[in-house]
Amino acid sequence: MSTTDPSSHLVTQFSEDAYAQVARLCQRPSCTVIINPGEPCHYVAPIDQTKPGSRTQASLPSPQAIRQSVGAAQSRASINPPPVMAMANLRMPPPPVPIQPPSISRTPHPQLPIRGPNIHVPSAMAPAGAGASLPAGSVGYTPRHLQYAVQREHWQRVAHRPPPAETISLEVSALYESGVRKKGLRGNPIGNICEGLKDINALASAAELVDIALRTITPRIQAFRPEFLWRDSEFVVRDAMWVDLFRHSLTSNEPYFYAQCLHPATHKNSRAMVFKAKQFSLYVVVPASQWQELEAFQEKLDDTAAAGTSMFPVTCICLTDIDYDPLRSPYFS
Repeated sequence: MSTTDPSSHLVTQFSEDAYAQVARLCQRPSCTVIINPGEPCHYVAPIDQTKPGSRTQASLPSPQAIRQSVGAAQSRASINPPPVMAMANLRMPPPPVPIQPPSISRTPHPQLPIRGPNIHVPSAMAPAGAGASLPAGSVGYTPRHLQYAVQREHWQRVAHRPPPAETISLEVSALYESGVRKKGLRGNPIGNICEGLKDINALASAAELVDIALRTITPRIQAFRPEFLWRDSEFVVRDAMWVDLFRHSLTSNEPYFYAQCLHPATHKNSRAMVFKAKQFSLYVVVPASQWQELEAFQEKLDDTAAAGTSMFPVTCICLTDIDYDPLRSPYFS
């Protein structure tokens, strides 16, 4: 705001700088600097510290000090992180220790160094040698960790493979090779070992069928004579045509029984093939040499048992006609 009259010219700190006409002191109480004539001077609002509602101006920390404080706290937190251990029976850590507020005193004291946040570290994460020792058996992997890879693979297959729409049934039996064979079979059955399986994927290859048959029948064979040391690596899986499925799997990875389940459609003038579920037989065969070892082992056990019973003496108590009186016998009333 200005007029033609120079004396009415208004100068404020919001329009332009004012210059001192004579030498004077700065009106700011904490400054008291001598302002020479011609030097700029600024308006200072009168502040009475004794009046209520007055604002005191405190010194603010510089941005550089704030950055240094944050950097120091982050660097201390990232150096030598606590080791991670798998523990059983993990309990909740104790509550953090409350921080006592600093006491307010009117005496001047030196400014404390800037520190990072106070972080409570549980005793379970403390370095070795610090705090109480953990109980025995709480550190390390449990037996369930050994099955982690197998369970992960199993559930991964289940999640990404829906149940098969075309299935077959299997009848898996246990046989042993011998010179004397029953009519209609190429081997002799081992006891009554036979298992039926349903909902088998019709697209299963020969290698998958071998795995299914061995996992189903091998425990039953081992339980048939548990005292004998079976060599299950010599077992052979064969079908009804006596084909060795393991040798067949070396040359072909195609579905083994799927082609036998396809039949022409019943519609007229239709060449389409229709899938029909069927049942197939598989045999887990014990070689003749291993079965002969089993028979020799069984004969040895029988001879040992017979020799053990013959070592006990047999005492015969004979009663003469004079000593025996049926009327005085306790078996007659």
